[in-house]
Amino acid sequence: MHAYYYLVATMPYLKFGGEAPLSVDAFLDECEKWLTPADMETLLASRDALDEWKTFDKALRADLASARRARKNNETYKTSAEIKRVLSMETPLLRERALEELRWKFIEDISASCFFDLKWLMFYFLKLRMLERLTSFNKDRGEKIFHDMCEVKNEKAFG
Repeated sequence: MHAYYYLVATMPYLKFGGEAPLSVDAFLDECEKWLTPADMETLLASRDALDEWKTFDKALRADLASARRARKNNETYKTSAEIKRVLSMETPLLRERALEELRWKFIEDISASCFFDLKWLMFYFLKLRMLERLTSFNKDRGEKIFHDMCEVKNEKAFG
């Protein structure tokens, strides 16, 4: 496995809840300058290549779905304190941010032993994509889309 000391050392620090200090495209452009073609291809497919991450995320989603299903059917379901906390959040946006924070913490934990290598860059890429996604949430734009969808449905129903 190749080491990418310079590239990793030049990457800005990522903080959950903060702004993405660079775009995913800028990150990939920089990586393309330094990575071997095979490593670049692996990085681009990193969502699927990181088994630990994939297993964690799949289990998180399954646990969340089971807890929601049980709540909907007034059944009891034993779940983690984290999922209970997420489900107790007032709005879907707060729940989504809390889920992303769980994912972020998991990545932080499993990436602690990665230094200057492709795996570190993969985890960085995932975290950068999370930040970009979270900062893309826009209340005004979301409300406009919601109201536009409601108007279209009303026009079809009453049109």
